[in-house]
Amino acid sequence: MKSLGWFFALLILASFGVYPLAAGTALQTAAQESVAPKFIMEEGRAATGLCPDVFQAITALDSGLQFEGLNHQLSTARIEQGLAQGQLDIFCGLLRTEKREKIALFLEPPIYSMKQRVAVRADDPIEPTNLTMLRQASEGSSVITTAGAPYADMLRSAGIEVDAGASDNRDNLRKLIMGRGRFLYLSDYVMHNLLVQEKAETKVRVLAAVFSHQPLYFVTSMQMKPTVRARLEAALRTLAAQGELDRIAKRYLPE
Repeated sequence: MKSLGWFFALLILASFGVYPLAAGTALQTAAQESVAPKFIMEEGRAATGLCPDVFQAITALDSGLQFEGLNHQLSTARIEQGLAQGQLDIFCGLLRTEKREKIALFLEPPIYSMKQRVAVRADDPIEPTNLTMLRQASEGSSVITTAGAPYADMLRSAGIEVDAGASDNRDNLRKLIMGRGRFLYLSDYVMHNLLVQEKAETKVRVLAAVFSHQPLYFVTSMQMKPTVRARLEAALRTLAAQGELDRIAKRYLPE
């Protein structure tokens, strides 16, 4: 009799387009290395930050949506590979690009927007305000950015020489300070957090110009069941409508 009760309960849920995940099933995800405060990783502690907060908010709305793997850090390239091969079910906070649209599905609405900014050494008076000026000012040098970041390709397409050899932005900051490039190009939230963490605010100056303003999304593997993807998207829409996505972003992002 109890099994019949569960059977009819599932039929009722299915009639509303809701299909519970199997008991104990969790969606596999990962953290992204060197992008605090999107993911804040401290040895011996659970991951915190903007994306872990959004994952928690989704689970609070739909307890059947559980996530695991947040304490495992991967480079951007490994995240893309994991999504393409179905080793990762979901990831938080990717820019939409043509390449990524071929390997993963983007969920609406976006979770937040990021500004792309440039930093120079504190004693450098240069002040480019657009990509043309950045290309001219970087001739004979390079613009440093994160390995695997899609804006590296955008910079190259603008004729700018790019150093995207390191995925750890602490290494990229050191390159700038040591004069191994004139400019450091990062998202505003990563730049702000990096300078504070590394106590480099007196050594580096962030330029006033915003070079690009783009939304970031949750993405899922192509292999994810459409019913699960629909539940994720419904949760994100609810969080956006309630203003929760904005509240989470404001905890971590610079004004």
